[in-house]
Amino acid sequence: MEAASGRLRATPDMAARTRGELAALVKKGLRYQGIGIGYAKARVDVEVTSVDVTDQAATLRLTDHTRLCFVFTPQEIEDGSPECEEASLPRTMTFAREADGTWLLSSDTVDEAGGPLPTTEVDEARFDAAA
Repeated sequence: MEAASGRLRATPDMAARTRGELAALVKKGLRYQGIGIGYAKARVDVEVTSVDVTDQAATLRLTDHTRLCFVFTPQEIEDGSPECEEASLPRTMTFAREADGTWLLSSDTVDEAGGPLPTTEVDEARFDAAA
């Protein structure tokens, strides 16, 4: 996994889940392209709301504020097409400390209050890693 500051290490289970989710997001993106929807750029700002650390685990609560800009011409935007899609999504990330002191991402959970997930997320309730 790539993060803004480099590679993010994860537990084997989390790495496998992430690979499956990324593959599902690629498929979702191809479906969007097939119907003429796409994004030209994205910006994600992260707001950390709390951090709890023990000897063996760390829990990070944050909100990611995402802005996805569509591939529309200035004329299409002037004619009423939306320029961007925006979402703010609270989540909880947990890290496990290995025996050598390395911190590994062990879970990343969306803290849903209801409603649809943004297009950048995989719907966990309907996610099938084999699909």
